[in-house]
Amino acid sequence: MKHFEDRVAVVTGGGSGIGRATCLALAVRGCDVAVADMEWMTDINVWGVVHGCRAFLPLLREADEAHIVNVSSMAGLLGFPQNVIYSMTKGAVRSFSEGLRSELIGTPIGVTVVMPGAIDTNIISAARGTQAARLASQQSNELGRRLLTRPSTVARRIVDGIRRDRARVVVGPDAHLIDLSARLLPGRSGLIGRAVGLLDR
Repeated sequence: MKHFEDRVAVVTGGGSGIGRATCLALAVRGCDVAVADMEWMTDINVWGVVHGCRAFLPLLREADEAHIVNVSSMAGLLGFPQNVIYSMTKGAVRSFSEGLRSELIGTPIGVTVVMPGAIDTNIISAARGTQAARLASQQSNELGRRLLTRPSTVARRIVDGIRRDRARVVVGPDAHLIDLSARLLPGRSGLIGRAVGLLDR
């Protein structure tokens, strides 16, 4: 490629070092640059879960019974448009939890993965990145507010999931709809994209 002006460049790891320098170099040459650096999200959503399980599992093995609960998201059920990195991390949590559960079958340690939908917390208002404003507006509109589930509801479902040794706990009308869509229409994330677009109105 010889011409850079008015082209779009997507740079991952663009927050510092070589990635940041590359972003600046492309911008100087007239590129529109899309920068992804959501390493902080991967550290929290994926490695926080992995390191937590790794640290506590030896202790749990010594108990007469124990249970691990990992929180994924409805975004872990299929790829969400405009939230690709978040979906990736939550999908990783789901897969990790399902694999861990299968490894621990026959032991007194259960594993449950929780897939909540939109919950009435500050997670959306505290969102970072280019989609923060859009997410905040979704939470404030009428349809968005109707979809919100109370944290206490999620807590009750988690406790019930532990008690019943559920493999997965899906919470919220939106999460159940996504779960059903993922089962009935695998690979049709475009439908979800259009549904998400309705929340922007």
